[in-house]
Amino acid sequence: MQDMVASSSNPPIHLGLDDCVISGMSDIGRIRSENQDFMESSHLAGRKIFVLADGVGGHHGGRDASSTAVRAVVDFFRKKAASLPPGELLEKAVAHAHGQVQKVASKRS
Repeated sequence: MQDMVASSSNPPIHLGLDDCVISGMSDIGRIRSENQDFMESSHLAGRKIFVLADGVGGHHGGRDASSTAVRAVVDFFRKKAASLPPGELLEKAVAHAHGQVQKVASKRS
């Protein structure tokens, strides 16, 4: 397996979209009664994305928070991927997801 750490002797590896295979797996572990992790992958506007939200340690509403966050990021990418540069797109997608999670949390309290 090739070392993925960039250095002067080991430049970063850039893969085209056709070279990328996305897979995911989550495990509930030995302590929790519910797996709160959530993930989704999609191919949007010529870009592949993989979004993962780790659960909230078994806290009430953790499953809703992680699924809301992932779906909000993917939804934001669907709407804005073609119009924003990658760094700005990611920053705004995460901010959007944070706002959506806060909305869900405020409805619970």
